[in-house]
Amino acid sequence: MIQFDKKDLITELEKIASELNTLDGNNFDQKFPTIKKKMCEMHEITERTYYLYSEADQKKISQASKLIKEAFDNVLRKWMDRTEEVKNELDLCMKQKKILSYKRF
Repeated sequence: MIQFDKKDLITELEKIASELNTLDGNNFDQKFPTIKKKMCEMHEITERTYYLYSEADQKKISQASKLIKEAFDNVLRKWMDRTEEVKNELDLCMKQKKILSYKRF
């Protein structure tokens, strides 16, 4: 398991949030597995060591963790929106196909 001092831990959490914000359709497959692995590692470290930090540092860790959650939620929202767009396009194509078949009769 990776060991971090408190500044490194907070910095690493902030980096993860930043990396999540850089994800797009072109780099998702390459970057996301690495980011996900880092998120899991940081979660384990934070869970094991959170109580060792001062209240001020705990607040910083919580804020950085919240940034990760928000960034992750944004990534999911983008992909869900894109999925919905594709679904709507497919529905439109199916409707057009039905209309064309009705016009033939």
